[in-house]
Parts: sequence; C-alpha cells; structure tokens
Amino acid sequence: LETTVDVSVRKLRGQYPTPNNLAKLLIELSVKNPKDDRVLDPCSGSGTIIRAALEQKLKITSKEKISELIFASDQDHQANQITTFALIHPELIRLPIRIFNQDVFSLDSNLYVKFRDPKDGKEFSEKLDNFDVIVSNLPFISQSGRDQYKSAIKNVNNILSYHHLNLSKKSDISAYIPFTLYDLINQNGTLGIIISNSWLGTDWGDEFYNALTKFYHLKSVITSGAGRWFQNSEVVTNILILEKVELQDNLETDFIVLKRPLSDIDDLESLNILSSQIRLGTLHDSESLTIHSTTLNKIKKFKKYGLRGTMQFLECDWILNLPLKSLTTFVEIYRGERRGWNQMFYPSQSH
Repeated sequence: LETTVDVSVRKLRGQYPTPNNLAKLLIELSVKNPKDDRVLDPCSGSGTIIRAALEQKLKITSKEKISELIFASDQDHQANQITTFALIHPELIRLPIRIFNQDVFSLDSNLYVKFRDPKDGKEFSEKLDNFDVIVSNLPFISQSGRDQYKSAIKNVNNILSYHHLNLSKKSDISAYIPFTLYDLINQNGTLGIIISNSWLGTDWGDEFYNALTKFYHLKSVITSGAGRWFQNSEVVTNILILEKVELQDNLETDFIVLKRPLSDIDDLESLNILSSQIRLGTLHDSESLTIHSTTLNKIKKFKKYGLRGTMQFLECDWILNLPLKSLTTFVEIYRGERRGWNQMFYPSQSH
C-alpha cells in the first residue's frame, strides 16, 4: 500500500513513512509512564510510530487497557487504513482500534469521535479528552500544498498574537502544529515530534523557537550525524522533545548528535542505552552521540552574534567569553553599490 502512493501526492500531503527504529526511539524518549500514559499520533501516516507505542505497552499493560490508551488519527482515509493494519495484533484482536479521521488542526479535547467495536460491529463514540503524550512525524508540506491550511494558520496566529508572538509567513506548516496541540496535552505531558531541520538556520526558525519556548520546555533537539533518517526524501530532520511544564529561565535544552546510523540501534539493548543517555542528558558512550546543554539566555546571546541554532550541536560556549565587538562600531558597512554612482568603475581616459 505504501508503494502505491504516487511521489507527487506524497510531496503535496507531506507523507513519508517513519523508519521503524526512529519510531521506537521517539516513543522511548517521549513516553514517561508506558503503563498508563494515553498516547496519540495525530498525523499517523503509515502507523509506524503509534505501533511502536503499542508494542511498548504490550510488555507491561493489560490488553483491555492498551486499547483504551492508544489513539491515532489522520486526515487521509488511506493513511487510516494503513494505520489500522499496523495496529492489528493477535492479542488485541477482539478489542477496538481507536483510529479516527480528522485534520490535526481541528482536534479538540471536547471532540467526540467514533470507533467500532469488533465484537458486534457497532459504532460507539467517545470524548477525545487530553493526552499524556502526543507523538508524530509532522508532515513536510511543500509550498504548493500550503493553500489548504490558510484557515488553520490564521487560527494559530490568533493564539500566538494573544501572547504577543507571531510566526513568519515563510514558516513550514509543521511549525504551527505544536501550538494547536498545546491544549490537548495534559500538564507535565510530552510532545515528541519529527520535524524538518530548516528552522535551525532561518529567520522564521528564530521566531518559531522563541514562540515554542513560551509554551513548552524544549528538552532535547536530536539530529543525525550519520546520514539522513528518511532515505525516500531529501528532507533532513530533527527530533524535538517538548514538555508542557511550568517554565523557568534556567531550564536547559540538550542539543544531541547521533553518531551511529539508525540501523545500528535495531536491538532493544542498544535502544535502551541510547534513549537513557538522551533522557538523562548524560554522556556514557561518546562513540554513539554527543550532547551539548545550553539555556535560552545563552542562545539569545549567540543570536546577537548572528549564530543560529545549528551552532548548539557543538561545544561553542567559549565564543561567549571572547571580547568581541561589532564591526559596525568601527566602520560603516555597505552591501552593494550602484556602479553609475561610483567613479571607480568609470576611470578617466588618462587613468
């Protein structure tokens, strides 16, 4: 079913299936209480991420409870079909699979959604309510697919403007999703997302980061130092782990580089070791990853030097101790000149 979807359709909708190992890592980093956390993937696509959440619970949670804790949605009916296949498990065969068709921007805790009971085939509805964990590989939507989200963008901008914040019109569609999901997450809950790394080096990314840190504690930013995670796309991605907690000025963010390819963490032991180091922000194996911890105040100082988020994957704090002064305090800088106004380009005959 995955291979039948035309590439042009994928680009329009931003649909790229998440590699299995990446899905497992995202779940390990996002779910604090595997036994009891309610988990939702609101852009479920091929269902790889929510399947990883289900498999995590199978080890420690009763079958009936698993059915009540795992939720998935997508605006695409075909994606919901594929996710249904992903969530079918022999031990859960007579229990409802809680998948529903909904645009991520229209989700609300008071929304009633319909499911079907496999025992008798009857429909039943439930209030969506809030979640302890929301995880997703956010859609990488091209500019040509942007028009359908005009109303959603306006709604999110209204939320941000209330807090005296805004996002640039150049922002990726995925940049708006964390804010529309905020009220759907329980206090002390987690939002774990896979997102394009373009926000790290752009003006709109600075605005996105500023807004993000007014809503969430950005606990971790994880990138690959061993090749792209998505082989069927040229998009380079990060994992962001965001916590809905009481915000303080001294909260740290860990910028992490994975130095091993995903294929090297396909066994449970390797996954547990890697995820434990990331969760604790403590480095035990320098061959697998690097961790640089920083604060919002430090990042603001870097911004004054014109150094963006990509710097934070390196040990770069020493730059802040340099006695640097802006060049503009000594000279006036011009970028570009109109040639007709500059005698240098029109020398006299005897020059």
